[in-house]
Amino acid sequence: MKFNYCEETIWEENWQRDYKYGVILFIPPEPLFSTVNELRKTHDPKSALSCCPHISLTMPLKKPITSNEIDMINSTLQTIPSFRVKYGPVINFLPNANGIVFNIDNQNQFQDLYRTIEEIPGLEFHDRKWPFKAHLTIAEFINEVETRRLTESLNNSLSSDILFGEFPCEKVVYMIPDEKFEFKESYTFKLNTVTKII
Repeated sequence: MKFNYCEETIWEENWQRDYKYGVILFIPPEPLFSTVNELRKTHDPKSALSCCPHISLTMPLKKPITSNEIDMINSTLQTIPSFRVKYGPVINFLPNANGIVFNIDNQNQFQDLYRTIEEIPGLEFHDRKWPFKAHLTIAEFINEVETRRLTESLNNSLSSDILFGEFPCEKVVYMIPDEKFEFKESYTFKLNTVTKII
């Protein structure tokens, strides 16, 4: 199995070049996917264009992923039971960073998931620059004023069935950016859906 990677020099920002060999993410299922996607298009179209709604798991890979490594990730994730994820409300990370996200309750399970992947022999990832906290981004390229305003506004205006909910985590996705720095799904890894954690 071979994946196509762009020359990193076509992207303007240095941080973009770290993503040349892709990253492993969790993508929420419908209907939450479409709900968050519309919020992203409204409040942060730049991010929405670059990547679909997701929860970041691993840091970017430092080298091409091999067929053997794909097999190892597949077999490893088959040992991890799928689980239900609870989310909400809208929060931010001020004063450390601008942006708004849906809070994710299942921090320990997502932390175990990313650590399991990053510890697979042969895989190399860029260093983590901040403590891991699973979250579902709504907008990131906004200033502090907008961050505070949108946090309050969305928590007051979104209906409770959108602001809070749950969904299954049954798979994760390897995504690679194209020449426009738009991330595309390249491979799907499935968790064990027979043995489930409630």
